[in-house]
Amino acid sequence: MHLFGREFIVLNQLEDVLNLFEKRSSLYSTKPRLVMAGELVGRERTSMLFLKYGPMMQKTRQIVHSWMNPKASKNAYALQELGSLRTILRILETPDRYAQHIRITVGSVILKLTYGIDTEPENDPWIQLSESLSHITAEASKPGRWLVDSFPSMVYIPSWFPGASWKKWGSDSRTVSMNLVRLPYQRVKDKLAEGSQDVSWTASQLAAFGENPTPSEEDALICAAGSLYAGGIDTTTIVIRTFILMMVRYPEIQRRAQEDIDRVVGTHRLPNMGDMDSLPYISYIIKETLRINPLAPVIPHSLDKDDVYKGYRIPKGTWIMANAWAIHHDPTVHKDPDVFNPSRFETTNGNIPERDPSILAFGFGRRICPGMHLSQASMFLYIAHLLFVYEMSPVPDKDGNCIPPPAAYYATHLRYPEHFPCKFTPRSQERVKLVEDAVANGTHALGP
Repeated sequence: MHLFGREFIVLNQLEDVLNLFEKRSSLYSTKPRLVMAGELVGRERTSMLFLKYGPMMQKTRQIVHSWMNPKASKNAYALQELGSLRTILRILETPDRYAQHIRITVGSVILKLTYGIDTEPENDPWIQLSESLSHITAEASKPGRWLVDSFPSMVYIPSWFPGASWKKWGSDSRTVSMNLVRLPYQRVKDKLAEGSQDVSWTASQLAAFGENPTPSEEDALICAAGSLYAGGIDTTTIVIRTFILMMVRYPEIQRRAQEDIDRVVGTHRLPNMGDMDSLPYISYIIKETLRINPLAPVIPHSLDKDDVYKGYRIPKGTWIMANAWAIHHDPTVHKDPDVFNPSRFETTNGNIPERDPSILAFGFGRRICPGMHLSQASMFLYIAHLLFVYEMSPVPDKDGNCIPPPAAYYATHLRYPEHFPCKFTPRSQERVKLVEDAVANGTHALGP
């Protein structure tokens, strides 16, 4: 397919995606050149998502893996649990703002782990900075939105030239992008120099580099930390919001999950990461949430040199797009693909589970998400805590009818659920009290 001055190939079958992105990852690990998002806005210097494959990418991934491998990720569980429980209490106070509460608490955990920063519950400047960059990245990454992506030589047009307002937008957005990664990094360096820095991943990595890290080491560290700061907030927030939407639309699934939690956990303590293996149905819900609403509906890679696949010549520079939406909604693989059904992944009673969507959700080969284990822990905790404490149901309309909201989404480089009202009813005051006590005992860990 030829579009916007480029060659595109869209892969709708997982077999082809794995053959190219995983088995031939040495050829297909490069990200396409996005002039606006990557170069003008500067995301190729501040986010692993936009990095070209090479030494910088390898060093950045090495740093992130040291922070977030399966063993190291366990050190974050306590903060993740506290962030999830704070969300529960904030939803109790202002349920109509549940989406903001999720985003803020997810962000507060990431900022604490990455930079040692304590955030405010409202109007926190660090959270607002990530929100601004999220909107900028979404706009800068829209396919076909910017002529400069199709005609890269336009990058040399001066910003004062008539019709070149896009150049100024890119420059202003670059300032936001650089501020997001450099300001918190510099804060860590300054506090280390003062001898007052809290424990954080960035501080520990700086200590490992020694007194005089090389420019390439600093660039990789800045990008690694910034990737978690900006990217981790969006992805986890989307999954939890999609989960809530599905619970409102499928109350029978919500009840079954709550029955499982009550059977394993009881009513006198809160679910925690130690319960994960004993609650397989929650894992099925996470998988089905990732399948029904793929985080990135289209996953672009680019070819480093000419290749031949199934008899077809693929020229260097071709954009290869994994169509995650089509793959996850293939009726030959997933029965009734538009229906939310976690049981499709069950392995009991002789059931043959359907294909695990995690294969697509967390990337392939050399581009597999190094934060996968931390992200999965957050998903489990938020979902288990919400199910333990709340009944989630439609908000009655003016006539008193409880009509489930539609499964509506809007897509940028990620796919977000449209905002919908949700009624959160505590299952008992005893459960709420458990959350209040846990937050009170751990409140110092995340600041105000």
